[in-house]
Amino acid sequence: MTLGLLSEYSSNAQSAARLTAMAFFVTYTTAAVGPFLAGFLLDLFDSWSMVFAILGCVALVQLPTVYWLKRGVHVA
Repeated sequence: MTLGLLSEYSSNAQSAARLTAMAFFVTYTTAAVGPFLAGFLLDLFDSWSMVFAILGCVALVQLPTVYWLKRGVHVA
């Protein structure tokens, strides 16, 4: 659903395409690296609780970026 909403933050079709391409790049790269990183953290700490705590902290760091996503704001 989020990828469908990217056109709200673009002023024209070309910028929507660039923004969508960037979003796909970031999300697919994160999805590819995520299992490797989780396994590395599991080997390092030997605790699923620590892995989920670290991933939760990463999510909290990303949360403030949502503040800037408002209607009428064009990022590209």
